[in-house]
Amino acid sequence: MPSDLNKTYTLAEILKQRAKDGSTMPLIDVLSGRYPLLEEGYWTQANGDTIHEFSQIATESYGAAVRLNEGTPATAVVTKTVQEELMLLEDRMWIDTRQFEISPNAVQFRIQKEQQHFKGLIKSFHYTFFSKKDPTGKQWGIKSLDMSQIDGLGARYNKLADDSVVSLGGSGSKLNSIWIVKWGLDAVSLLYPRNVGKTLRIQDLMIQPMHDSNGNRFEAVMTKFSWYFGLMIADPRCVKRLCNISNSGASVTTSFDGSGTKGEEMLIDLVEALPGGDTSNVAIYVGPKVMAQIRKRINSKSNLYFAPANVWGREMITFQDIPVVRVDALRDDETAIA
Repeated sequence: MPSDLNKTYTLAEILKQRAKDGSTMPLIDVLSGRYPLLEEGYWTQANGDTIHEFSQIATESYGAAVRLNEGTPATAVVTKTVQEELMLLEDRMWIDTRQFEISPNAVQFRIQKEQQHFKGLIKSFHYTFFSKKDPTGKQWGIKSLDMSQIDGLGARYNKLADDSVVSLGGSGSKLNSIWIVKWGLDAVSLLYPRNVGKTLRIQDLMIQPMHDSNGNRFEAVMTKFSWYFGLMIADPRCVKRLCNISNSGASVTTSFDGSGTKGEEMLIDLVEALPGGDTSNVAIYVGPKVMAQIRKRINSKSNLYFAPANVWGREMITFQDIPVVRVDALRDDETAIA
C-alpha cells in the first residue's frame, strides 16, 4: 500500500474556507489539479502575517537507568527557536478592453487568462521550494541573493553531510538531485499567513490607462495576483537529498540507469535515515531527466525497486511504496556538490 499523504490541509482546502463568494474559485480549480507540493504538501498556518516562529528539534531525550533509592536526573528534548519569513509572490495581468469586445464570452476569456497566469506562479513556487533557476536563468529560493525571497531546500541542504545529503558521484554542471520529503506538522510544512485572507489574493483593478511603446494611450482591464507562502522544517532529518546524478548513458555509472542498483540502494539508505524509518506521508521528488532514467530501469526488466501503483486515485510510479513525483522545476542544471 503506497504512503497515503494527508490531503486535509492542502492549499485548495484552506482557501475554500474563505471563498464562499466565489471570488477565488477559478484559482482553487487550478490548485485542485495535479501540481507537485500543492496536491500532497502539508500546509500549516503561521502565527504571524509575514513570519512564523516555532521550535525545531535539535536533540532527543533518552532517559537514564537508575537503581532503587537513587534519584532520576532531569533530561529534556533540546530544541531551538527558529523564525521563518513568508515570501510574497506577485504578478499583474492586463487585457486590452477591445479584446473583450470581440470575445464571444468575455468572462470565460478573462478566467482562462487568470488561470494561465496563476499556473506561472505555481512554477515560480516550485523553483523557490527547490532553490532552482527558471528557464530564463533567474535564481529562486536563495535569500542571500535576493532578500525578498526565502531559502528553499537547495539553499538549506547544499553540502555533503552525515545522512541528509549524499552523492551518486557525478561531476560537472549538468547534474540532478532526488529529494525525499516527509510531510507533517512535526516534519516539513508549507506556511500560509495567520490572516488566511492574505494567503492568495486576486484583485480586480478594473480599467486602467495603459501606454504602448509609442506612448499612445489605451485602456486595459487589470488583475493583480498576490501569494504569501513559507517553508517550515520542524525536524531537519525529514529532508534527504541524493545529489550529483548524471544524465542518462549506458557508460555513465553515476546516472540512475547506468549505475546498476547503486542509486536505488543509496535511496534505501536515505529512506531508512528518516526519523524512525517512518515512510508515512513521505514523497520522492525527481526531475524529468531522472524520471526518464527510472522508467528505463523499469523497462529494462532488471529493476527491483520501482513499480507502478494506484496513488491519489491514479497510477503513479512508486519506490518501495513511496510515491515518486515528477517536478519540472528540477532541471539538470546543478553543479557538483561537495
